Amino acid sequence: MRPDVVVVWPVSCDYPIWRRWLATERDRFDNVIAAFSPAAGLPDYRAHVRQVLSEENITFIDTRWDDGRDWRDAAVNAAIDESYASWIWFTEQDFIVQDPRFWCVPDAFGECLRASAIGTRQGETGRWHPCSLFVRREAIDRTSRDFSVTEDGDHFARFGRELEETGARVVDIDYWSEPGWYRHMQGLSHNHSLVERGEPVTFKPDEFAGYLRECLSDTSDLCVEWGRTHAEWLRGYDATV
Repeated sequence: MRPDVVVVWPVSCDYPIWRRWLATERDRFDNVIAAFSPAAGLPDYRAHVRQVLSEENITFIDTRWDDGRDWRDAAVNAAIDESYASWIWFTEQDFIVQDPRFWCVPDAFGECLRASAIGTRQGETGRWHPCSLFVRREAIDRTSRDFSVTEDGDHFARFGRELEETGARVVDIDYWSEPGWYRHMQGLSHNHSLVERGEPVTFKPDEFAGYLRECLSDTSDLCVEWGRTHAEWLRGYDATV
């Protein structure tokens, strides 16, 4: 399997760990499509992201929405329209594959066992989570392509249900994988936004601090403004623990 990658990218965020991971794994994928999403009143790191990923053959698109449309729904649909692969991997920048055995699962079920989708579920709700969801393009097109937050669920909840309702065979990758094959931090973009606003980070700040130490351990690919802002938050956090 050599899927296209679809990832939504808030313009106020940079994700050095994910960028570095992507550079090492780029050959696994066909097209990588990053859909930038606006973030009013916050810094815009698009120029830096484009520059540091300039050699990785990424398709960048700028998305907008109006009439109350969900920001993520708009960005994901715009990215899908740029994809022509038979598989799409929906993922997030807080999801990092750590063991190459992870790829055996989508390869086996996608190419040999004819699954229509392979993903990971969110514990409390059971929704197919957008951090990692491989889906055949033909299965995507049988849904309404609604990735928004709805009255009955968070982003991708309706899409995941529609996959199953339209007859897609959806495989739970966590049933076949082992602990340590990947890590999913959760809340990363929200925490970045809090730092940019100068507000307290309340969601797993210790994990976020460890992540920032990893980011800041190599400054060669960092935006100066991003590095300064996050190093300042980390110094403040370290002074309180």
